[in-house]
Parts: sequence; C-alpha cells; structure tokens
Amino acid sequence: DPNAPTITWLKDEAEARAKATSEGKPMLIDFGAEWCKACKELEDETFPDPNVRSEAQRFVALRVDATDDEDKEVLRLKDKYNVVGLPTVIMLDKGGTEVARFNEFVKPDKFYVTMKCKLPHDGKGEVVGMR
Repeated sequence: DPNAPTITWLKDEAEARAKATSEGKPMLIDFGAEWCKACKELEDETFPDPNVRSEAQRFVALRVDATDDEDKEVLRLKDKYNVVGLPTVIMLDKGGTEVARFNEFVKPDKFYVTMKCKLPHDGKGEVVGMR
C-alpha cells in the first residue's frame, strides 16, 4: 500500500511491551546508532518501503538508539535482548517470544516476507524454511 503511514517508533521499552500485550500485537524492535551505516540503510531503504510500512501497522515498533553505548538503559536492553552488534532488528510474536532476528542490512522484500511468514495474520505456525 503506497499510502501506508510511516512506522510509529516508540522509544520506551516498557511502554512498548505494555502496548503490545494490551493490544495483542507482535513487536518489532530496532537497535541502531547514528554511526552505524547498515542501520541508516535500514532507516532509509527498508523501513520506508510501502510493503514494510503497511505490514508494520500490525506491530508495536520500538527503536532503541544505542548511539551512546554507555547509557544504562541501552546496556540493560542490549543485555535483555542479547544484542551483540548493530544493527539488530528483532521480531517478537504476541507472546513476546523472538521469532526472527537480523544483524545486517536487509532489503525491503526479504524483511517484508519475514514479517508475513514469521508472524502471519492468523497467528498460526511459521512457514518452513524461514529462519
């Protein structure tokens, strides 16, 4: 949908988790930083893609700005989600279980297919071969 709204990125992890739980939605978590080239490519090429934007409306989206890697909250979240490098994009199902993770720039079509296959609208199992 070329008219899909841009992704609304929340900044507060507790707020995002609470929203996902109360609305019964999966989560999209993006760990990035100002100095990270692949993070910028995701922001400039993948996330603005109409298909990705459209599919992302089903998700609660959280962006963790890890530019300041001394920040206590950044360190806590990196530890909680086992983030070892940037970029890291994680998809959680409605129950908060990780179902997909990217640690590099991913083109929009692959990202979109992962969103559709790993977290189908009907909530049933995943498509074989999508890990």
